[in-house]
Amino acid sequence: MARDALLAQIHIAKKEVGMDDDTYRLFLENTTGRTSSKGMSDRMKRSVITAFKDKGWKPSTRKKSAKQRYIPKANDARARMIFGLWTELGKLGGLDKPNRAGLFSFCRRMTKERHAPDGIDNPDWLTENEDFDSIIIPLKRMIERRELEILNK
Repeated sequence: MARDALLAQIHIAKKEVGMDDDTYRLFLENTTGRTSSKGMSDRMKRSVITAFKDKGWKPSTRKKSAKQRYIPKANDARARMIFGLWTELGKLGGLDKPNRAGLFSFCRRMTKERHAPDGIDNPDWLTENEDFDSIIIPLKRMIERRELEILNK
């Protein structure tokens, strides 16, 4: 059974605010008089969303187009790892350009020394272990640094 958009937004807000189940049910009861969002009308759902906003929750907006978010699967497992590490680093907020163009720029910079003058921009085109390592190892280190920064905040 598919959820409607308002119900999905309520559950996203619950997760992002960090409410446990008991607190969530008490919150719903105080807001709408019901302990479950299952049988709520759209009006009740909107009031719950408004109550989450009053508590400081801000819904995220989708500013990126689907073309920017999409990174297709690579054929080589090491290339898939590079795409995965890049995506993870982007989710941690460690990248200015978390899209495919940013990844290509990073790969080109990291392989420039071995493949002068331009380097190799697409991880799918890499063939040598040294090339993969020259990208994977720095990405892992960047992720570790970003995670430490987040923990130390």
